[in-house]
Amino acid sequence: MSNTNIILERIVIDKSVAESPLARNVLQGVGNTIPVQYIADSVRYVEGFNSRNFLQDSIGAGKRILLITPNKGSFFKNCPGTPRYLCCLYKILNFATGCPLECSYCILQGYFSSPLLTLYANTDKMLSELERIFNQWSGRVLRLGTGEFTDSLALDELTGFNSFIIPFIRRWGHVFFEVKTKTATIASLEEFKNDRHIICSWSLSPQRIINNEEQNTASLVERLKAAQRCQDWGFGLGFHFDPIIYYEGWEDEYYELIRSLFSSIDWRRIYWISLGTLRFPAYLKEIIERRFPETKITFAEFITGGDGKLRYFLPIRLRLYKQIYKWIRERAPEVVVYFCMENPLVWREVTGYSPESNKAVATLLDDSCLAHLR
Repeated sequence: MSNTNIILERIVIDKSVAESPLARNVLQGVGNTIPVQYIADSVRYVEGFNSRNFLQDSIGAGKRILLITPNKGSFFKNCPGTPRYLCCLYKILNFATGCPLECSYCILQGYFSSPLLTLYANTDKMLSELERIFNQWSGRVLRLGTGEFTDSLALDELTGFNSFIIPFIRRWGHVFFEVKTKTATIASLEEFKNDRHIICSWSLSPQRIINNEEQNTASLVERLKAAQRCQDWGFGLGFHFDPIIYYEGWEDEYYELIRSLFSSIDWRRIYWISLGTLRFPAYLKEIIERRFPETKITFAEFITGGDGKLRYFLPIRLRLYKQIYKWIRERAPEVVVYFCMENPLVWREVTGYSPESNKAVATLLDDSCLAHLR
């Protein structure tokens, strides 16, 4: 695997999905290099794992075990937006949960009851559900992504998920599929090149933040080289400055980040750029400080926002947003820039306007998708 810092110690497979395409992909990929265990009950296995690791770093331990199991819920989900903040009405294909990368600020550390990397492999149910929903959305743009509850590409060389799902999704011309990552693991995408319904997106941070807060991820240079390669392959591109972190020296380093981005990428190929400052539920602060004792991101002064998450004070958020937005606009005058989970005041103060509703934000991004097909 390209992400050499990602270490799997065990593959655990629920017997009910042992013959699924995704399980077979994993078994073929690991060969005899990683122990494989078959189980009859995934729920009991997770309960036993949690009890055995109660006094240890169960989150870190869980990142080294891949559980292949059926999804008994829905594969198609709405982005978990929150009241009082504008949302783009993004849709999620929940094919996996958990992430092998180690970002200090990651909300997934406290989001799921199971800390295990989990791949949902009951693919018949997945495809049936998607076919029904895609047909219901006929004639309307549907923006769908896999990077909300996991990294879209971190384990792709092992699972083969994108090679499995993209041919199916391409049957519907109104679906735009975003893969979002902090890796450079893009080899599986080449076979689909020149498809502008596929949007390859990267979360971007200055290299200092990558070094200190985003362990096991690709460097900034590696991410931008991968993005440039995807540009050459004819895909759409997206970039997410999220979370933007406030620290001494941020101005110079975010300026250099933006300069590097537009030195590598033609802004006219970018479908959207999102901006969002550091925010997290209050309970995550203890998890961050316990798991990453060297981090300083929790030392800032925060307020409790309308969604209950800790956020920078409004003047700090506006200072960050205004400067970064200005630098982007200087190099990409017409690229779509939107804010992830921010209030209308921030939109007005930074851009001079505010969408009237979540639907208006969604339309902004939907229209960008269609414009890039012309």
